[in-house]
Amino acid sequence: MADIRGLGLGILLSLSMLLNTGCSVLVPVAATTTAGMIVLDERTSGELIDDTVVITKIKSEFSKTNASNLLTKIGVNSYEGRVMLTGTLKAHEYVDEAVRRAWLVHGVKEVINELVVAPTPQNKAKDIWISSQIKTKFLLEKHFDSLNYKYDVNDSVVYLLGVAQSQDELEKAIKICSKIHGVEKVVNHVILKTDQRRKKTY
Repeated sequence: MADIRGLGLGILLSLSMLLNTGCSVLVPVAATTTAGMIVLDERTSGELIDDTVVITKIKSEFSKTNASNLLTKIGVNSYEGRVMLTGTLKAHEYVDEAVRRAWLVHGVKEVINELVVAPTPQNKAKDIWISSQIKTKFLLEKHFDSLNYKYDVNDSVVYLLGVAQSQDELEKAIKICSKIHGVEKVVNHVILKTDQRRKKTY
């Protein structure tokens, strides 16, 4: 029993060290009947928290204005400080206001503006269905780090954000999305793991 506990503690300590280094790792699942693997986020635990805080603060900024109900009409995603705004607004001035407020938040390194100006609302039910299909297919895809991808769907257009381990993986992500019934277009903002915009050393 002591040996088993020691082994378990060693695995946890090793995992903790790997998380703090910011490396993306595959850790074998212990005590399972299959050779399962745990896919970890490319970001460190600190970066995960930073992105969550950035999203929360941007939404807080949106709540401070009544301009076209920005808080309820805009999707906000952040990966390593690269912020992506998606949604449909009624006027260009509302788009400008949303982008301006996003830049006010500390920790934002880039604002990717994918906001659309249109008078008519999009098909939300269809977008939700497409999103659910993306989530399922990403999770089931083998040799694919799904945690490193963020996405939103607006009016049947899929917007991707995140970090790909390789060009092949990135192309796989785009292909998965484009093959889903009802998807009209895939807009990619995913960068490669080795992209110089990332402040990491490999």
